[in-house]
Amino acid sequence: MNASAGAAERWLQLLAELEKTHGALAQVLGRHGAPPEESPDRLVLRLGALTPEEERLVNDKRNQRACAEAATRVFGRALVLAVGGGVPRPAAESRRTELDPLTRRMVQDYEGTVEELS
Repeated sequence: MNASAGAAERWLQLLAELEKTHGALAQVLGRHGAPPEESPDRLVLRLGALTPEEERLVNDKRNQRACAEAATRVFGRALVLAVGGGVPRPAAESRRTELDPLTRRMVQDYEGTVEELS
């Protein structure tokens, strides 16, 4: 089996792991992702254009943690999700300086995301 076939097989294993507990996330990754790019210390999974709902699903800290745990079981290293081609910082981290202390504490305690409604 060549390297790309091995990566494709492990990609399917990763999706199967996620499907057990995070079915909607596994479906989004399956539609928009491909086998991750591997380096010695991490994996980068580049996702195509996502709808706002899909982006919220992917950026949710619990879902990111589930991806990381599944990737560690299947690939043996951490996984970084890249939406739209770049390698973004996690949503909560990029907005952290814009949040007031109470909101920042709520994000940390409840591991959610913050959306501005206008």
